[in-house]
Amino acid sequence: MTSSSTECSRNWALAFQQVATKYFLSCTAALVAETVTYPLDITKTRLQIAKNKHTNGGMFQVTYDIVRNEGAMSLWTGVGPAITRHYIYTGIRMAAYESLRGVTFDKGKDKSFPMWKSMICGAISGLIAQFAASPTDLVKVQMQMEGLRRLQHLPLRYKGTWHCFSSLYRTQGTPFLSFIILLFFLLHFPKVVMWSGLFGLWLGWVPNCQRAALLNMADIATYDFVKHKLLRDFEMEDNWLTHALASSCAGFSAAIVSLPSDVVKTRMMDQIRHELDAKMQVILIAATSLT
Repeated sequence: MTSSSTECSRNWALAFQQVATKYFLSCTAALVAETVTYPLDITKTRLQIAKNKHTNGGMFQVTYDIVRNEGAMSLWTGVGPAITRHYIYTGIRMAAYESLRGVTFDKGKDKSFPMWKSMICGAISGLIAQFAASPTDLVKVQMQMEGLRRLQHLPLRYKGTWHCFSSLYRTQGTPFLSFIILLFFLLHFPKVVMWSGLFGLWLGWVPNCQRAALLNMADIATYDFVKHKLLRDFEMEDNWLTHALASSCAGFSAAIVSLPSDVVKTRMMDQIRHELDAKMQVILIAATSLT
């Protein structure tokens, strides 16, 4: 009995160590990738939201204007919540995918994990993970638009990432008890939830989760297809070059498929900025009329 308990404890410890190692490596890789590519993300957000004199031209022109008018470091405005998102999103997605894979993979019938099962598991795990991480996306979008407010000679709303998060929580968010109540109303009275405002921190979560599901499906399917195509038809070796080519094609297809949902998500999350500006304008008009 003691020997069996000791062996079980060792197995659990080994499994936990493997999961923790995989989580740490995945999050570290995501952190490096997010930091390197973040200037492209902030440029993309400006192009998706604003169409004015500060966003004329294409991607390179907008990036150049940001550096010239706001400084080079402005290209990394909001990178904090973007990195925080990966520590939530990557961990949950990895755990959910591994769990779904373990449930759906029948080693007795299938020699390898079928691609269609992998796509479905990837879509579901991405959807779950993105829902949990959606508030960090909201904070990121708000921070990315602060530089544009400065150029428009509008007052800045947030001093930093945590100030932005706390401000959104006070004005848009919901305590845990309200979240439970929200789930009840979501199931029984969806129209009430639409106007309740309790779900403020998850503003834009529907297109955000849709984007994550499509991205994961396209990413997994394209990577698997291109990799096997290179190995089988082009007789390439299974090395870093093959993985790099397959990953590049997967990233391209995932971006194309998920872009429409990404635009909708970004514009929905930017509504807060216009609502606050409108409220401030009303207050200024009222103060002016009183004087």
